[in-house]
Amino acid sequence: WQHVALVYTATEARLHLNGALAATHAYKQGPISKQSYVIGTSAAAPDQRFSGQLHDVRLYDRTLTTEAIKLIISQSNSHQ
Repeated sequence: WQHVALVYTATEARLHLNGALAATHAYKQGPISKQSYVIGTSAAAPDQRFSGQLHDVRLYDRTLTTEAIKLIISQSNSHQ
């Protein structure tokens, strides 16, 4: 399995793969709203959908550090 975490701050989006920072991108669209979201597709390409399986999806109301993400992974691994 792969652990994927996407963290949004006021100025950037950070992608973490298996606890390591893999990419950053400038992000200036403001805070994420409370509207409904769909995981596995996008408005830009609605016909393209993720065909794999998701085991554990979590949303946080705070910005996670790399260290916090690593802790979440280690806690998840200990419950398998």
